[in-house]
Amino acid sequence: MKNALLLVLFFAYAAGFSANCNAVTVKGMENCGAWVKNRAGQPAPSRSAKVDSAWLAGYLSGVAVARDIDFLKGVDDNTIKLWIDNYCRSHPLDLIGYAADALSIELKKRMH
Repeated sequence: MKNALLLVLFFAYAAGFSANCNAVTVKGMENCGAWVKNRAGQPAPSRSAKVDSAWLAGYLSGVAVARDIDFLKGVDDNTIKLWIDNYCRSHPLDLIGYAADALSIELKKRMH
């Protein structure tokens, strides 16, 4: 678990410096179409949906730590998932990381 958190933090840190690099490969990131499919019409979350949600929480937490901005304070998991659901329905070919980055920007704006 500790190694996974360090890996997420590393990639989030690297993503914060996107202006200084050409590309960063993030492992474990699905596209939005898969996110929507994994969460669609099931009475209980599937294993894939749980993995996606855990990945998203780790990614967002890593971005918050890397940027030293507590944009997740007071935001519950259901709100995050609903926001990502809406984004992914509109952008099925985007990676979940793009959706997460857009959410982090939106949450940061709400802090001010």
